[in-house]
This record gives sequence, structure tokens and C-alpha cells, in this order.
Amino acid sequence: MELPSLAPVGDTLVQISQYIGDCTRCALHKGRNKIVFGDGNPQAQLVFVGEGPGADEDAQGFHSLGVPGSYSRR
Repeated sequence: MELPSLAPVGDTLVQISQYIGDCTRCALHKGRNKIVFGDGNPQAQLVFVGEGPGADEDAQGFHSLGVPGSYSRR
């Protein structure tokens, strides 16, 4: 059984990232330095979503840094 996509038809990760941009739509932006957008295979059938970015991720703008990220890269 194939489930319907949650993404609007035709959206790509690039389009979503561009739409988000440097979002200031809510107050959460006041506590961050950079948006940490994911990467990987846009056709993946399985996606891991972690908690909010930590200090290292926020400072550098990349996900899965530091010790916790090293577990997901094994």
C-alpha cells in the first residue's frame, strides 16, 4: 500500500529551502543564528528527524554535528 505524499506535488528540497529562506515568521527565530536545513537523497523512503539543532549545529548551520551526529553517520 502506497501512502500519499505529505509534500505538495512538485515541491523539491531546494524549493522548500528557498521558501524558508531566513525565516522570521514566528518568535523562534530570535533564539537561533542559522536555519539548519537537512540534506540527503530527496527520493529517500526513510527519513530521520531529530530534535532541534544544538549549539554546534546552530553556529555552523549544519545538522548532526558533534558526538550525537557521529552515531547517525556510522
